[in-house]
Amino acid sequence: FDAAEKAGLPRYDVLQPEYNLYERASFEGQLAELCIRQNIGVITYFSLAAGFLTGKYRSKADTQGRAREGRVSQYFDAK
Repeated sequence: FDAAEKAGLPRYDVLQPEYNLYERASFEGQLAELCIRQNIGVITYFSLAAGFLTGKYRSKADTQGRAREGRVSQYFDAK
């Protein structure tokens, strides 16, 4: 922050949190407020929860043998 400010240049900041309709708690709240206050850009990853939110995987059985099996199967819980 200081170097850009001292030189009168724009900061190059970006935050890349995991954020989607399923996993929101790690970003919303204080972290999102900080980004707004400090004018920090946000580019999310796993916006579709590794394909889970597309509806392609309706059950754990749908993930078996697939490349994303380990990542997507975690979303099949009580939530």
